[in-house]
Amino acid sequence: MKLIMIAAASVVLIGPAQAQIATEKYDLQDRCGKLAAKAFAQEWTQYPGKGNYEGHYSSRLNKCFSVETINIFGNPPSRMTRLFDLNESRMIGEYSKTADNYVFCRVQQKRCKSEAEWRALIKPFMED
Repeated sequence: MKLIMIAAASVVLIGPAQAQIATEKYDLQDRCGKLAAKAFAQEWTQYPGKGNYEGHYSSRLNKCFSVETINIFGNPPSRMTRLFDLNESRMIGEYSKTADNYVFCRVQQKRCKSEAEWRALIKPFMED
């Protein structure tokens, strides 16, 4: 009988706590998305419609990140993708490639040679 009461009490107490945690996580994700939108708009006002962003809140790292991608139609045209830690206002990594296949790729202090390598290096920041 005591086991049944303990199990019932834990369900009653854990259920609301899990709902609160889910609500807090949603709020953090929502705030992160808004922060990413604001940062993108401020940084790239001169390139309207030529890029996009993705905000991501990592509950594991308790941080807000943004991946920004911009297409620059210069000579040669290029595409630049950057990962930002929005809490600390710092760039973590950058991948850019021009139409003539020049590649610049790094995440923190690590160099990389392809977009696939870059994506693998930023994966820990983009996971929960």
